[in-house]
Amino acid sequence: MINFKLGFVIEGIYYGWDNGILYQLPYTVRGRYIAIRKIDLKETKDGWSFYRIRRKKVGMPKIKAMLKKVNWDVEPLKDLN
Repeated sequence: MINFKLGFVIEGIYYGWDNGILYQLPYTVRGRYIAIRKIDLKETKDGWSFYRIRRKKVGMPKIKAMLKKVNWDVEPLKDLN
């Protein structure tokens, strides 16, 4: 069980922040279950760090500005490492 204390919502999809790692939390779309997944931090050649969220590049300053206090508990169905 993972307890997310920080998170945000974009286009109805929940994202959680735990120990410096961003996760897309489980959801259902058209009856299909989408499991929790870790979102990798990418870096450009000039050193700018970003995440790919909903086909958009979102930088670390914007991520930190969007984070809110939440209390979400998620049971992963698979090992996330």
